[in-house]
Amino acid sequence: KHRLVLVNSRPVDIPSFLVKTKDVISIKSDEKKRKHFREIIKLTKERAVPQWLSVEGENLRGAVTKLPERTDVQFPIREQLIVELYSK
Repeated sequence: KHRLVLVNSRPVDIPSFLVKTKDVISIKSDEKKRKHFREIIKLTKERAVPQWLSVEGENLRGAVTKLPERTDVQFPIREQLIVELYSK
């Protein structure tokens, strides 16, 4: 429970926290200088960003611009298996 992650400038320590459209996710400003976060910036510069997110990599900040639709998910998912699991 380090409270390093901020959602809309408020600390969040719940790993399963659900973000909504227009939520801004960031890292506490004093933590951005840590080696760990500097390495994350380097590693993610080349990564493609989904259309439903906006990212400011150098600032370690991102926002949910819209909720993703099924067509936005690029990896194979068998939805029927998920439905079957949760319908038990």
